[in-house]
Amino acid sequence: MEPVSPTSPKAAQSDDNEDEALEPAELLATFASETVAGSGLRLPGWMTWGASVILGDDGQHHMFFSRWPEQLGHNAWVTSSEVAHAVASSPLGPWSVRGVALPHRGPRFWDGQATHNPSVLRHPRTGEFVLFY
Repeated sequence: MEPVSPTSPKAAQSDDNEDEALEPAELLATFASETVAGSGLRLPGWMTWGASVILGDDGQHHMFFSRWPEQLGHNAWVTSSEVAHAVASSPLGPWSVRGVALPHRGPRFWDGQATHNPSVLRHPRTGEFVLFY
């Protein structure tokens, strides 16, 4: 079966019979088979979310992502999230965490408990890197 985009009209159909929809498990296996073993970011002890990657002037890929301690559970993103920074020579990794870009600062600040869902881009006129969250 040829891989197809999840947004393609044929995403839920098999190649043998275009009228026959794939079972959810088959569809998931099709897309999962396209991942690269060992790629991605794994941080034992942390929950991660919302990565944004950009190619820097140094030729390295810079990832900004949300993280919070795993022991606090999934819903702790609301009170304990921070934005961290990792670098890799390939967008597939391996990634090396360099530090925290936007730390958890507590309830005194409007964003102090949930710096979350970062998105990094390059300003089209100035060339500066801009981080939204």
